[in-house]
Amino acid sequence: MSVSIRKLIIVVCILVGSVSLSAQEIQCQKLFISAQNEPAKKEFYNYCANLSNRNNTQEAYFGVATAMYAELVSNPAEKLSYFSRGKDMLEKAIANDYWNEELRFLRYSVQDKAPWMLSYHDKLDEDSYYIYQALLNGKINKTKAYWKIVIQFMIQSENISSDLKSKYSQL
Repeated sequence: MSVSIRKLIIVVCILVGSVSLSAQEIQCQKLFISAQNEPAKKEFYNYCANLSNRNNTQEAYFGVATAMYAELVSNPAEKLSYFSRGKDMLEKAIANDYWNEELRFLRYSVQDKAPWMLSYHDKLDEDSYYIYQALLNGKINKTKAYWKIVIQFMIQSENISSDLKSKYSQL
């Protein structure tokens, strides 16, 4: 086999792998958005848990799914355990890719919905402003369905200033 054919095969394998990862991330996004009830939260958690060789973004989604799964268990210690593990996975993913807007939104969404007694609300202002700036400056394509949903989420959030809500409304 010639060197150029080997190179072509390697490039095709890389592209196929990238497409597969993108499809998995799109599925993570869809399941995250639809995780509004117990069966959907279980499906989101199970999908993320069963992804093999998760990349950083998929690990962040698994963190969110794990934190959300805490709502489905009845034992208070288990609830705290799921939430803490999920939070830790999410924070690790963000530490690995701090300027990733999608990860920052995932953290915002978890902090927005987290009970105040868990004291996990310290990045709400920072993340909401960072996401807004990325949308405003065109770093994020605000016409994509996922980001349209993010904008609506931010507008409906009770943990965002009325001034910033107004700015999100104008995007």
